[in-house]
Amino acid sequence: MSGITYLLTPNGTDTEVSGKLVLLFEDEQEAVAYLDELEDHATKLDSGSPQKPVINALVSAIYNDQFVQAYLR
Repeated sequence: MSGITYLLTPNGTDTEVSGKLVLLFEDEQEAVAYLDELEDHATKLDSGSPQKPVINALVSAIYNDQFVQAYLR
């Protein structure tokens, strides 16, 4: 194993026609739980880790989702 940790969403991923990656969740609660896991993982990474910007982008994308924001209110 290469030492890379893969954090998979509970329902997986899909690719849109445009080629963009889509994370699949049952509901907002599941998305927020995954967000918490990603944030925990991100805090354990060194600031120079090549994973850090990717994890941070995922955290931002999930957190900024309009449905997640409505759920968090």
